Amino acid sequence: MTRKALEEIWRAEAEAEAIVEASRAQAAARLEAAQRDAQVAADRACAEAAAQGREEIENTRLRAEAQAAHLRAQAEEECRQLSARADGRMDAAVSLVVERIVTYFGRS
Repeated sequence: MTRKALEEIWRAEAEAEAIVEASRAQAAARLEAAQRDAQVAADRACAEAAAQGREEIENTRLRAEAQAAHLRAQAEEECRQLSARADGRMDAAVSLVVERIVTYFGRS
């Protein structure tokens, strides 16, 4: 082989090595970019999930408060009804007690 042919082979090998190195660098850069994009997407997904979780907790709290208010109103109405029934029976109860006292002491 002549020196010129050897120089062409060396130059071709050097160019091939440069292409391989450039390809490796480009692949590494793409991998790094993909990893960054994946991290950004994961962070975004976590933030969205957290926001949805907070929203669901708030909705549940509001439903619980509404249910508690409804139950409280029902209980208050029951108390009013029981109190009204007790008030309606108070005169009869007082009369019964007075009658028994009078009857008991009236016999003595």
